Amino acid sequence: MPSLRPVRRVAELGSLGGVGMKRIMVLVLAFALGCAGGSSDLQGWAVDGRPAPDEPWRKRDGPFLAMLFLTDQAEALYNRWNTEPGNFATRNIHAAPPGTKVEAVVVFLGCEPDASGNCNVWGSATVETDDGRVLARDVQVPLWVGRPAVPDPALNISEHGVGLVVEESVSSYRLHMVVSDRTAQREVRLVHELAVSSEQ
Repeated sequence: MPSLRPVRRVAELGSLGGVGMKRIMVLVLAFALGCAGGSSDLQGWAVDGRPAPDEPWRKRDGPFLAMLFLTDQAEALYNRWNTEPGNFATRNIHAAPPGTKVEAVVVFLGCEPDASGNCNVWGSATVETDDGRVLARDVQVPLWVGRPAVPDPALNISEHGVGLVVEESVSSYRLHMVVSDRTAQREVRLVHELAVSSEQ
């Protein structure tokens, strides 16, 4: 399979010392992302050959499936994917100490190609804190747009993500990601919660 070298842009979201204030930074990180992937049977969508039930962070709409991962090892994840396409061996974290840089990564399969043979998969991200603040609302993220469709059961990994730096003043975050296949007009609504831990 061919290899792609897109630029991955991560919108980093957080507050600037005051309630309701937002900080949006764009980090441009170039990685070589493999276009091929591994078997979906090994990636949480099937257990003993049967479809796994939906979870808040893992859902399907017909043949379109998506999972939302939070990781504090994004660079290692993408570097590993480049050298071993389809190797998504990373932990899906549910807690992190203050100061941790956490990135949301979407893994999906089953996108429908357009007339040019490309997928158009978008994400709409909203980040909330436990105290009611909305750090970002409906941020449009091009997860895999104008890129070749990969034959099933190969996985796709989002080339763009949303990140945040964990704050000491927050107890937990909730990240909502609506993942849409705009060609097929299918979407899944994913939610992932992140608790702020005291461990450094």
